[in-house]
Amino acid sequence: MNQPLNRKIDGGLYIASITHLTANGESIDTEATLRHINAIYCMGAPTVTGVVVLGTTGLGHAIPHQEKLRFIRALGEYKKQQPFRESFRFITGTGTVDKNEAWEVVSAAHQAELDGVLALLPTDGSEAAEVFSFLAVGCDSADNSPDLLIYDMPRNPVNLGIAPQFMTTHAGFPAFVGAKSSTEDIMVLDQWIQAGRSTGRDIFVGEDTLISAGLQDGATGVISGTGNTPRGLEILCELYQDCEECRDDSIIAFTQEALSAYVEGLLAHPDGYRAALMENLLVS
Repeated sequence: MNQPLNRKIDGGLYIASITHLTANGESIDTEATLRHINAIYCMGAPTVTGVVVLGTTGLGHAIPHQEKLRFIRALGEYKKQQPFRESFRFITGTGTVDKNEAWEVVSAAHQAELDGVLALLPTDGSEAAEVFSFLAVGCDSADNSPDLLIYDMPRNPVNLGIAPQFMTTHAGFPAFVGAKSSTEDIMVLDQWIQAGRSTGRDIFVGEDTLISAGLQDGATGVISGTGNTPRGLEILCELYQDCEECRDDSIIAFTQEALSAYVEGLLAHPDGYRAALMENLLVS
């Protein structure tokens, strides 16, 4: 088994934070986004392990590259000034399959002392391996670099999903600590969990309807955007605690049903999931 060394990311419940934009929609409203992250921290304590910024929920794929780098630097300064508990973790998405831009995100995260980077990889297998290896070698060669995770995002037409076998074929990189899988197929999620178990890596459930099944099957964490709202955060924390404490199956099923129903309501919003989250955001 190839165990990651000196890992910062080690399972847990993460909230994929919304990114606030300025009125013209062309740049990040840094102050509002940082306030929102602080609200997640305060209202999710002590259950929430950390936040993921600039991921899919955070529009990382749509934000100009230089804006992402600017925000990561601002987040690094903010986390030094705020009294976050030492165990609270910060992960940023790369939001790009371009290896040079992705490396600039990793470098910015390193300088900002963030804990992890969630990398989006190309659809093509050989290209995915090339981009991943480029990032992993860079992380492994730097002192105190952020941990590296990969993102299986099968519902996105840009990235049709990478196979769970990717975990085993690339297990030789110590900086590689795990993956987020947003599959809606429990059988595929189980394959990811088995691959994570065999390589000593974390698997984060990225599909809200499969959280309880994934955690009970051996997934080590959750990354969800639903925790951007007060009710969503409340149910997520309750469900995560239910599973962590191995409560009665009927209790876990009841909480999972409540979360699934809540998410279904968000998805039914005429302007989509993000618009529903924005209308019901946590307020610090």
